[in-house]
Amino acid sequence: MTVFRTHYIADVKKARTPVQRAVLSHAKRDFFCVSDQLQVQEVITMLKASPLFSSSVHVIALINDRAEYQGLVSISRLLCADKTQPVTALVQGSNHYTFALSEAYPAALQLRKSQWPVLPILDSRHRVVGVLELNAARAIIRHQLELNDQDVAKTSSGWKRFVRFWKH
Repeated sequence: MTVFRTHYIADVKKARTPVQRAVLSHAKRDFFCVSDQLQVQEVITMLKASPLFSSSVHVIALINDRAEYQGLVSISRLLCADKTQPVTALVQGSNHYTFALSEAYPAALQLRKSQWPVLPILDSRHRVVGVLELNAARAIIRHQLELNDQDVAKTSSGWKRFVRFWKH
């Protein structure tokens, strides 16, 4: 019975490992999502009334009536737009997202290479469940580089270190 239980616990830990490396574990849950049926003036009013609104918010996520991700709208475009036009006219970044169970490192690289300050994180139904911020992405990349350095240091043979040095 003990052996079975040990293997069972090991299997559970192994199954949890990808989730720990998933981008969702680095997500910020405070973000703005607005309906694609609103006008610019309505969105601005909602943002001003929200206690979470601050100067650090640069983008909002746009969702449809089924709460599916449609894209991003920058605050600067929102403030400069005609107040009566629909917010859908300002949407960009409809392909800029990652899924919740994707690995964190590729998502961090994707965010670092993009023009956006956040990367929306979607569930399997394309609903926004969080955002990956640039600071979190930098921390993920830094952590991955530290792990790579540790792997190089673990190489015991001098010959292997020499070959690895010349490959990179």
